[in-house]
Amino acid sequence: MKTSNGTWANPPLEVSGEVTPARISAEVLALYQHGRAADAGADFKPWAMQRAAALVRFESTNWVSGVMTPRGPRTHEVRTENMGESYWGAFSATLAEADPLGERMLANPGVSYLVGQADFPPRTAAVMQAWGIESGVLGMMADRSTGTFSVVVWHRGAGLPPFGEAERRLHEQLLPHWVEGLQLYRVGVRCATCISRPGPAGWPR
Repeated sequence: MKTSNGTWANPPLEVSGEVTPARISAEVLALYQHGRAADAGADFKPWAMQRAAALVRFESTNWVSGVMTPRGPRTHEVRTENMGESYWGAFSATLAEADPLGERMLANPGVSYLVGQADFPPRTAAVMQAWGIESGVLGMMADRSTGTFSVVVWHRGAGLPPFGEAERRLHEQLLPHWVEGLQLYRVGVRCATCISRPGPAGWPR
């Protein structure tokens, strides 16, 4: 499993102004435009989360990708922002004992949920407390034809009010576009890599 943690490469834009339908549409367009620009130099996941932080205030994120197997979900990539490298290992270890949201998310891909420490067993809640997580918004996108899935999570600490319904709806609106934008970005990276490789003599470039 590939695990990476970052701090914002550039400070997230300040939350400003009303989040109107036109602003959400502009954000979705930017995700797909950046997805095509695979030579932009910025990894898509932290870039997308930095942009989202200009729409709603949150302090850290998880973006988990994996595949469903007969034995359950298998995570193959985790990207966190402002969490520290050891967070995911500590948190995921508790899910082996109890995962109260996993089945709900699998049954309802594309739906985002509001969560707090009270929604998890004590051991999981203790990990959240240790990392200063008081509330979150999370949702899963799943491709039933391939078994792949992505889970994107926003976190807030005690210094901010818990997430509410408006933030949940915004997360739900953007969730499928984050995942599809990421896939477009990865295809572009592969294409750019292939184009940069020298081909057989006489092949057009």
